[in-house]
Amino acid sequence: MYHYWPCRVYLEDWKYGHTFGGAPQGGVASPILSNIYLDRLDQFVEQVPFPEYNRGTSRKPNRAYRRLRHDAEKNRQAHPEEAARLRKQMQRTPSVVLDDPDFRRLRYVRYADDFLLGFIGPRGRPRRSSGGSASSCTTSSGWNCLRRRP
Repeated sequence: MYHYWPCRVYLEDWKYGHTFGGAPQGGVASPILSNIYLDRLDQFVEQVPFPEYNRGTSRKPNRAYRRLRHDAEKNRQAHPEEAARLRKQMQRTPSVVLDDPDFRRLRYVRYADDFLLGFIGPRGRPRRSSGGSASSCTTSSGWNCLRRRP
């Protein structure tokens, strides 16, 4: 006799199993159900880590960059070769202090059941609670992020 219950079939270690929990992956209702499940995570991130990690309004300007910019502008008419060299050097110099201890931002992105927490600010790993299943990474733009492990 077959029972027509709303259950999911999953495969683990080459054995089929049945469960009544969760949302079917790839199903039409999966994003909606994931939004319902993870609403508490959204509220937690907005209430706890955002106030703790967001500091300052902007990064401090880099003095070396400002000096190169001033010198290039000053030499633009009289010494164009020197101004071009200074502009090239200016392009390799960050315009703001990247390790500014007074500036820190947390970004949180979630779509369906995937999420990403990105930290930007002074170097060093951000503090996080133990028992999490997140892996640490750093992007090419300097963002530190925590990704959920599959």
